Amino acid sequence: MKSALMLVLPSHFESLSMVVLESLYFNTPILVNGQCEILVEHCKQSGAGFYYNNKNEFDAAIEFARANNDKLIEMGVSGKKYVIENYSWNAVIEKYQKAFDIITQTSPYQ
Repeated sequence: MKSALMLVLPSHFESLSMVVLESLYFNTPILVNGQCEILVEHCKQSGAGFYYNNKNEFDAAIEFARANNDKLIEMGVSGKKYVIENYSWNAVIEKYQKAFDIITQTSPYQ
């Protein structure tokens, strides 16, 4: 993954793709199927990916990536930051803690 131009994931049946998060963590941008809302959101929120809905869009993303190494490097940095901020161990623990706090504050069984 570290040496790849980008990771291509054509599946449109993903819920949370570990390979996408791993790729982003290794500063490798992603190219994903535009029919998969979850992966499209990763692209939008991270600023580290492209999505396609047809062959022309797929080809355009590949050509853009091949011609814009500096932009891919920027996207890679954004991707790693996104994963650390949202999916690192500390970030996940913090999200669970917030959820538990909300549940216990609103519980009628206190």
